Amino acid sequence: MEWINIILLIIALIVHELGHYVAYRTIGKKPDIKFKWYGILIGKNIWHSLKPFEAYIVSIAGIITGFFIVMNNYELTLIYFVMCCIDIVNIISVIGIEKKYKKLTLLEINKLQLQELEATVSGVTQPSAGASHSFNKDLTENQK
Repeated sequence: MEWINIILLIIALIVHELGHYVAYRTIGKKPDIKFKWYGILIGKNIWHSLKPFEAYIVSIAGIITGFFIVMNNYELTLIYFVMCCIDIVNIISVIGIEKKYKKLTLLEINKLQLQELEATVSGVTQPSAGASHSFNKDLTENQK
């Protein structure tokens, strides 16, 4: 890989994070910006306060803005999309829940889904009293 490609990839990632930042600001959120040894993190502190549609906007904004920097180079485009896996996973995780929970935030949805899972598990026939007791104890400890 040539040096110019490495520089373009770094620029694409910075523009990618700026895309997230602008999307957060557009929907009325004020994200924090953290510089880590492995890169820049934008808005990690408020991700769970987003509604599903807002999560789509924030994730897609990052992917699209950085893509315009690398789109003329096939090798860079592949590397860039591998680096965007977290955003792609975020989009996939929200697919399907936006219709059922469109008024709730992601954190509220996670809590509700955990309660639904607990209700489902408690309705299932337990294999033994000792096993069900330890399983329920683990669920209770994970909620704390």
